Amino acid sequence: MLVSYHVQQEITVKSYDIDVENIGRFVKQREEERKRLEEEKLEQERREQEKLDQERLEQERLEQERLEQERQEEEKRRSAEQKRQQEQQKQEQKQQSNNSNTQSGKQPNNQGSSESSNQQSTATYQGINSFERDVVKYTNIERVKHGLPELKMDNKLSEVAWYKSRDMQVHGYFDHTSPTYGSPFDMMRHYGVSFTAAGENIAAGYSSAMHVVDAWMNSEGHRKNILDPNYTHIGVGYLSNDHYSTQMFIKK
Repeated sequence: MLVSYHVQQEITVKSYDIDVENIGRFVKQREEERKRLEEEKLEQERREQEKLDQERLEQERLEQERLEQERQEEEKRRSAEQKRQQEQQKQEQKQQSNNSNTQSGKQPNNQGSSESSNQQSTATYQGINSFERDVVKYTNIERVKHGLPELKMDNKLSEVAWYKSRDMQVHGYFDHTSPTYGSPFDMMRHYGVSFTAAGENIAAGYSSAMHVVDAWMNSEGHRKNILDPNYTHIGVGYLSNDHYSTQMFIKK
């Protein structure tokens, strides 16, 4: 016997409606919120950077004021020192004049006897003295203060500088151009000094190494030579009679 069963199963299909419009609105809101937060972050960073910039500018202003104050104080000190030095020179010149007047047969501006002149003209270089070393020391102090390397003392160049000072003393002139040797450059070449750049400072009447360097530093042209970054070597020549000083600078 055969029996047949037929089972019917009802399948129910559910449908879901997707609200595309609401999803789009939600995504848009999230994107706007993200942009708002990003803008707030950027604005905060901008304000912080602005604050840092203001603080930096204020620090720079204060530093400039401090440097300007130091410069003014230094100028006052140099001015006072220069006045004191000028007074000292006047006293020395007055004393020298008085001493000359007390010597028989001599006038205040007399250059001395022929014997003295002969001794001056035949004087020879005796090497670097303490005054000349101090001039180099104070010159290098000024260079270091301005961030420049120290100059090396050159024995040969110092000899040339000494003969320049002696030449001014013997021949009674005060100029960069010598009636004997010509320009400082000609004189250096005459003594066999090689250079690619050169300069010269001269002074008279200064009995202190510090004072003569201060005087040069207070003169624009002389200061330019002392602080020239191209120069590498220096020579100094000093004569105690009449206090003639010569600085020679070269770049080798």
